[in-house]
Amino acid sequence: MRRSSQIYWKILSIEYSCLSLIFQSFNIYCLWLDIDCYFRNSAMKWTKEHNVLLGKKVMLFELQKYKLGSERGNCLDQIAKSLNQLQEPFFNVSQKSITDRLRLLKRDFKMKDWYEWKGSGISSEKSEIHVIMEDYLERKEEQERESEKISDKTAKEKASTKERQRKEQEMINHGRKENIHQMKRWIIQKKQQRRNVSWRKN
Repeated sequence: MRRSSQIYWKILSIEYSCLSLIFQSFNIYCLWLDIDCYFRNSAMKWTKEHNVLLGKKVMLFELQKYKLGSERGNCLDQIAKSLNQLQEPFFNVSQKSITDRLRLLKRDFKMKDWYEWKGSGISSEKSEIHVIMEDYLERKEEQERESEKISDKTAKEKASTKERQRKEQEMINHGRKENIHQMKRWIIQKKQQRRNVSWRKN
């Protein structure tokens, strides 16, 4: 009886040790997942593939149509959300990181064009991101020209409206002055008529 009891407790001890080992292994695995997730989410390295996908999303959502403001911010949020949903390559971007990256790509594009213009004039083979940025900047400049035309037209319409309102106000004021002058003349005539009637009676 005593011997069987000892065996029983030894088995329980072994089972407890196994469960404890499994639990520790699970904790280590979870810790590894947390660390991997942390570094995966916090450290994103930009590559050519990242640049091309960013450029395609920018063209897809037509970012060039929006100036600084809430509309552009909403568009950047949609681009960031779309990129962050990709599994491969991994993205962890925000409004600011997209804006900063586009600014860098724009600078690289203009620098490359400047070096080509300064050199022999023979352009080298264009990369995919170079073609995308060229198209993006051309559409952006075209959109800015259209916006300027609309702004000029709106400004002219406002100026024309103000001028029309000014002339209408002048006519109203002139009419009021004429009415006042007519009223004064009428009052003077009435007074003169009263004086004449009074003089005749005397």
